Amino acid sequence: MYYWISIGSNIDPVNSIGRTLEEIGEVTPVLWLYPPLYTEPVGIATNARFINGVLTLYSSLELPGLKQRFETIEVRLGRDRADPDSSRKDRICDIDILSSAPSFDPGMASRITEPYLRPVIEGRGQVAPIVAYESPLPDRPATIYLDRAAREIRILDDEPQALIDWVEATF
Repeated sequence: MYYWISIGSNIDPVNSIGRTLEEIGEVTPVLWLYPPLYTEPVGIATNARFINGVLTLYSSLELPGLKQRFETIEVRLGRDRADPDSSRKDRICDIDILSSAPSFDPGMASRITEPYLRPVIEGRGQVAPIVAYESPLPDRPATIYLDRAAREIRILDDEPQALIDWVEATF
């Protein structure tokens, strides 16, 4: 199943987003990634700017299993999921599943309506200098390979087709 995911942080966000991507790389190493941008807070009373990103990944996990994996990542990175107000507080890591589909749907990007994600999809804003596995993220949408063994990011292509090709070859 293909999943559209948002990631965000406003506590040490440059490092937190890099660590979040490294953790997501443990779930699946190939992602279609829109570069994370600095964004203003929405629905939360804080002066700390966020960094938000959007990505697409493929996983053989069903939605509940993938959601559980992401919640485990959030907790491992320091989010208090037991706090009933955690969605209204500053956070080190927030991973949300926006949508899923059995095939890659490039039109999904146009259906993401969250005001803090639209600039990410449209490439309007300041790209955050995120580093994961000691490699900087690309400053444009790209299919990337999170190579844990080599501790680097490899850009596979500037189009999502590389993700689709990897899925077809792997699954």
